[in-house]
Amino acid sequence: SLAQRDGVTVVAILHDLTLAARIADRALLLHRGALLRAGPIESVLEADPLSTAYETPVSVLRHPDSGRLLVSAA
Repeated sequence: SLAQRDGVTVVAILHDLTLAARIADRALLLHRGALLRAGPIESVLEADPLSTAYETPVSVLRHPDSGRLLVSAA
């Protein structure tokens, strides 16, 4: 709400990707300190780059009612 009300940029570091999908407009995905992907949240939170970053299979689904992205280990 701070960003919307005051028009400021808010930076958060999150490891809960479902929460990130819920609150962020844009994201950076890092892997071993290097930028792997950046951009709108939906283009960053995709299964292949997330699987690379976390070095484990990751699934990205849409909630059937809300349409929100849900990220989990596969």
